[in-house]
Amino acid sequence: MRRWLRSTALVTAIALSSGEALAAIDPAIICNDGVVDKERLAILALSNAQVSFYPLYWAGRNGDPFGQLPAAVRVLAISKFCDLPAGAAGPPVCDKGDADKLAQARNYFDELLGDPRFGNPTGVEAAAYLRSTNIRITCPSAAVIAAAAAEALTPIKQPDISKATLRVRGSTDGLQFRRGSSQFAGLDKATVTFGDDRKDAKKTFQVTAIIGLTVPVSTGFEAVPYIGYSIDKSTKKDDLATPADETVKTVNKDTLRTGLLLNYRMATTGGTHYFLFRPEYAANRKDRSELVSANFAYVPVLDWLNDYAVSIRGSNQLPLFSIMPRGELRGTYGHFGKAGTRLAVDSVDFLRVGGQVGATLSSDIDWLPIDLTITESYLYGLSGNPEDLSQLKFVLSASFDAKKYFGVDIGYTRGRAEDLLERSNEWTIGFGAKF
Repeated sequence: MRRWLRSTALVTAIALSSGEALAAIDPAIICNDGVVDKERLAILALSNAQVSFYPLYWAGRNGDPFGQLPAAVRVLAISKFCDLPAGAAGPPVCDKGDADKLAQARNYFDELLGDPRFGNPTGVEAAAYLRSTNIRITCPSAAVIAAAAAEALTPIKQPDISKATLRVRGSTDGLQFRRGSSQFAGLDKATVTFGDDRKDAKKTFQVTAIIGLTVPVSTGFEAVPYIGYSIDKSTKKDDLATPADETVKTVNKDTLRTGLLLNYRMATTGGTHYFLFRPEYAANRKDRSELVSANFAYVPVLDWLNDYAVSIRGSNQLPLFSIMPRGELRGTYGHFGKAGTRLAVDSVDFLRVGGQVGATLSSDIDWLPIDLTITESYLYGLSGNPEDLSQLKFVLSASFDAKKYFGVDIGYTRGRAEDLLERSNEWTIGFGAKF
């Protein structure tokens, strides 16, 4: 009850002192001893979204599924708060319209974490920050706070390159997710890899990297222009050569790509929904072919999908591992501007729809920073050749640092994920990095 009374007093104080539009952020209100006060931040979001006092009252009188969090933080940490039972007596959990207002408050909260004035180097997502008890976000200096008091922050109306941030990945999958988000651990690293292909009895050396620059466009919308490069050199025994141990060196893949990821993020009462459109130009320098494609994806981040839904705990109830079910819908259209040496049947326009499913198992033990990700991708061909594409992928990552930026990946790939790539069945091990 004391915690609830404290939250109520803070609500009143912040409501009287802010009185501002939803996007306005005053560091002087939410900062305490140089760091963001999570409770003040949550109350500011609730106040600006004009959420009624019912959720705060209910949270102050009932248990907390995420540990000893303040009532205002708990209201935002529970994605479907208004669906909680009110009990036999007492006021309702939410007033009419509170569900939509809470979604608006969470979106405001998420946008605040992207404010470049605050020290959020990991780019942590709102859900992870709300439920955590140890993530700290530093506040701007006194000079910046003074300037902010004179001029409140407003939504970005035009792309602002000064607020762009670098992203380095191993593929375009998950390029929309920030560093430090729940989904970051299972994303592909840019890698230097040594492989042993059992199908073709060859040894390979591979380099794969995607480098993007995020540019915020407006609330919930960002653009990520990117470039990518991948090369695969192999050394294979020549069965016809004399002597018998003579080998032939071959370049199996030499692909350059560039594109633009347009990412729209929509927060609702059920979670966050990512709508992605990614036009891309790719050139395969091995067969001198060129491909222009338009790629679409829908990625929901819910309590049970694309977020850590299951926690495995030890006998002392300390978390050991977390499991994230993965799933998304995809579509792609491609046009070969240049066939090169490809067969005519393999260089016609194509249209495919499908998706990806899988899971990521992540260690919660500080001294064991490992992640295991297994995915199965499938695209059904509505037109073009081959009729469909599928790929099974297994990656075990051992990180060198707690933020999982650098590490060693052991992977297995079987199948074919793109039209410019050949079907593979190989194990790889290599050094990787992602940001």
